[in-house]
Amino acid sequence: MVRSSKVRSLGRHGVLVIGRLPSSLVRHWASSVRGNLEVVLTGERRFHYLARHPEMAPLERLLPDVVLDPDIVCADKSREQVAVFFRQHTDEHYLRVAVLMQRKASGYKHSVLSFRLAKEQEYWKSWGEVLWKRRGE
Repeated sequence: MVRSSKVRSLGRHGVLVIGRLPSSLVRHWASSVRGNLEVVLTGERRFHYLARHPEMAPLERLLPDVVLDPDIVCADKSREQVAVFFRQHTDEHYLRVAVLMQRKASGYKHSVLSFRLAKEQEYWKSWGEVLWKRRGE
């Protein structure tokens, strides 16, 4: 598991491997998942989401949990290659992580695009096709 100190120390040009996505989820975008399961956070994207959502800094320790143990994963309605991961944080808010998914294994990995809070209404209304759902959700 990625430690929060590693996320906080990620430099602008750094890349941090968060973990491996389930092959059943990756298959939505890629016919072959061999060598194509890792998801990363780049320093550039971390600086981007913190600039837009500074309130996420104390919540960064939870980012790996959202991606690796979400409540639900949906296809983004407007961006074909993006998966949106949600995990409940409070009664009113979910943590939301958008991930750019790769079609095939290459030097590039599935990559976190954004990290922010989402109100409960967004969790229930704004996502596209449900790709994965925790049992009982």
